[in-house]
Amino acid sequence: MPADLELEQRIRRVGEAYPDAVPPTPELERRIMARIAIAPAQAAPRPTLRRDLALAAAFLLFVGTVALGVNYIKVGQQPAHQGPAPVSPSPTVAVATPTPLPPVPAADLAAARMTDLASLVTPVNVSATDSGHTITIMGAYADPARIVLFSRVEPKIGTPNFMIYDDYGFINAGGSDFGVTPTDSVSILEGGPRPGTKGIAHLAISVTSLWDYRTNRGLEGKWSFTLALKVQPSIPIAAPKQFPLGRWKGNIEIFEVTPTVVHLQAVINGASNPEIGLNTITLVDPAGKIIGQGCGAGITVPKTAINSPNSPLYHNARVYCEFARPSTPGTYRIRFQGGGGVFVLPLTIDALPPGP
Repeated sequence: MPADLELEQRIRRVGEAYPDAVPPTPELERRIMARIAIAPAQAAPRPTLRRDLALAAAFLLFVGTVALGVNYIKVGQQPAHQGPAPVSPSPTVAVATPTPLPPVPAADLAAARMTDLASLVTPVNVSATDSGHTITIMGAYADPARIVLFSRVEPKIGTPNFMIYDDYGFINAGGSDFGVTPTDSVSILEGGPRPGTKGIAHLAISVTSLWDYRTNRGLEGKWSFTLALKVQPSIPIAAPKQFPLGRWKGNIEIFEVTPTVVHLQAVINGASNPEIGLNTITLVDPAGKIIGQGCGAGITVPKTAINSPNSPLYHNARVYCEFARPSTPGTYRIRFQGGGGVFVLPLTIDALPPGP
């Protein structure tokens, strides 16, 4: 075993040759010196030659190991490492499927002549209760020419008298309602709502009375509903703005076909309301048969503006026609007859597109 002095001399020779074999790393040296600088002061142990030599050998071994590791990375070798930890699959969250609303009864659809349009009727199933009776609007339909409500009253008593408002106010139009069963009824307003964005109309509906026309018995109350209802689109039909009709003159304002009706609105200059008869305006099929007749009529100015039936303003009638849309595609005609003349408008009815 070499003596202490000989061992010290060997270590010194190795230390002198080490910087040439392994380049120093300034960053490592800086960190070591910084660590020494902040280390707390301690009482110095009694120095011995063997202890000093052991510390020097350990220091040189540590520096050499670090330097070799740095050189190993520099030549492009990547140290072994583990891949990313496997990702656990997300738990499956069950989403409840909403229960579909019940459809409008088939008998109610048939009474409204909408059996083939069932897919366009929106089930809503909203209810309100007052005066011991519950009114349920089971379904609703709307297009630019009409609104159809399918309702049920329990316990049975009569037919609701609906008042309908959209975002622009009260929809002032005529209509009809009729019972289908002792509890079910259909109400038709011959005026469509004005839709907002995305073709949706927001309706506020109120009922102030229930009336049984068979017994002439009524019941007052207050029932209120709100609906967001899609307005089905219409197809405009090309037609002349004006046309001669004998001594009268016609002015077409609206001529369109919706999924439910042929909708016509016109002003007949020279005709008074009593002169607008059942056959003044008719819908005729390809064979020449009348399949629709009878239009509402009104004056074009407020009544207060007319002093007498002899006023020229009295002889301007605005007509409102809604004929059931033919179910068979083909070429039909709107025929005007009056004032000593006849005028015919051609009308092409296409097949309805498939429902949603």
